[in-house]
Amino acid sequence: MYIWKQSFLKKLGNSLCLILLILNNSTVADEKMKEFSSLFSPPLSAVQTKAFFLLGVDDSAKLEATFNRMSEQNYTDSNDINEDILLEFLFDESEGKKIGLSAKEHREQRLNPTEVGTLTYPLGHKYVGDIKSGNPHGTGTMTFPNGKEYVGDWKNGNVHGKGTMKYPYGKEYVGDWKDNKRDGKGTMTTLDDKYEGDWKDDAKNGIGTQTWRIGDKYVGEWKDDKRYGRGTFTWAFGTSISYKGDWKDDKKDGTGTYTWKNGDKYVGGWKDNKKHGEGILTFANGKVHEDTWINDYTQEFIDGRNNKRFKPYVACMGAPAERQINIMMNLFQNRNRPAAVTYMLDNGCTNSWSRPIRGRDLEEFSRNGKFIGVKTKVHMTGVGKIYAIILADEWDSN
Repeated sequence: MYIWKQSFLKKLGNSLCLILLILNNSTVADEKMKEFSSLFSPPLSAVQTKAFFLLGVDDSAKLEATFNRMSEQNYTDSNDINEDILLEFLFDESEGKKIGLSAKEHREQRLNPTEVGTLTYPLGHKYVGDIKSGNPHGTGTMTFPNGKEYVGDWKNGNVHGKGTMKYPYGKEYVGDWKDNKRDGKGTMTTLDDKYEGDWKDDAKNGIGTQTWRIGDKYVGEWKDDKRYGRGTFTWAFGTSISYKGDWKDDKKDGTGTYTWKNGDKYVGGWKDNKKHGEGILTFANGKVHEDTWINDYTQEFIDGRNNKRFKPYVACMGAPAERQINIMMNLFQNRNRPAAVTYMLDNGCTNSWSRPIRGRDLEEFSRNGKFIGVKTKVHMTGVGKIYAIILADEWDSN
């Protein structure tokens, strides 16, 4: 049993008064009204009772539920809950749902209406729209000195709700915002691509679709602006059709299926964008190869390469060795051939090493077109560790 102490009619707003004027001419079963009215002390008037009925509360269970919802939403700081406050809550709850506001937010908007005006800021920002307590609140447009423009919802000075942010150079975001960050559902369009999907904390997080201008497309999970989780990438051009499987930090990682346009298909493990682990490669002609893969190569292939001998090429330019090797690969790529037959060592250059090097003693550290940068895994007798360039065709074939 609730004890209501204040007269309902004393605190009604204009909107509620209008509702009650209409209710004076409505009819509700007398017995049901008396039963509901008796829940209060003193009992409600007929008009008050009809107001509760109109707002969907017509028995003790619904009254109890209303009280609980009001408490959960911290609708009022008052401990003196009466029929006035309950009816105001029901009204604000009903009207707030129509515009996406909670009962408390609608009450604040009703009691503290916004004004329309213009705000200018020292750094050159300009706002035109709804203002509350000196801050953007409601709907409005903010223009920025760097060319950005936001049109949409605001809350207490922050971008909050739905809106459109236009950036320089053709970039645009349309969707949900929370506390000045993209958060919820939204679409980001640039000159090169378009993303539609979930956002959180100003980044792609959740499920989304990204389509590139050239026709490539990814549909799946995202984490902190990177493909992460399950997803499908489809290529518009080239030798590949699609990859469907696990991703980590924008790379194929986990298990997945890769399909080529010639009909070949690989199903199995991936790591760091390379086939890695147990996998099955099915060729278009029906041949099936099941093997263990390590960094895109089968164990069978690796065993074969370990037993091969490779002739290294490099033009000696001084330390640091790996950086200079990459420079030389770029030069070799432009010339389409190795330039010189010398070797780069930890302690400088020498022509004393003339023998081919076994594959098991080499490891790849860089790749550029037809050339691969390699280094010996251990120091070679008398000369130290060798850094060199070898031909990719030789390295990638048995």
